[in-house]
Amino acid sequence: MNEMIAAPLVVGIIILTAFLSAVVTTTLPSWGKMYSAYKDAIKRKLTPKSSDMDMVDVIIVAKLTERIDDLEEQLNNVIEAKYTRDRNRKNNIRRDVREYLKELQK
Repeated sequence: MNEMIAAPLVVGIIILTAFLSAVVTTTLPSWGKMYSAYKDAIKRKLTPKSSDMDMVDVIIVAKLTERIDDLEEQLNNVIEAKYTRDRNRKNNIRRDVREYLKELQK
């Protein structure tokens, strides 16, 4: 009785194996393309759209431009303060020299 069940089962497994082998052999060359297409589809779905990236880039550039303007203004203020300090120091030296010369003339 077991032999009657086992023989058709073995034949079925052999036929199924042969069928799957034929299917795999015929479709195997296209598997690489399908895999690449699948990876590309996932990659496109995960990356933001270019218009979104463009908008983000515009916002980043605007913030950086604003930061550059602030830093330029700070730099100009420092330069002006340094120039004023140097001018005041020179004027103080001139005044001291004039006062000293007046004392010497007396």
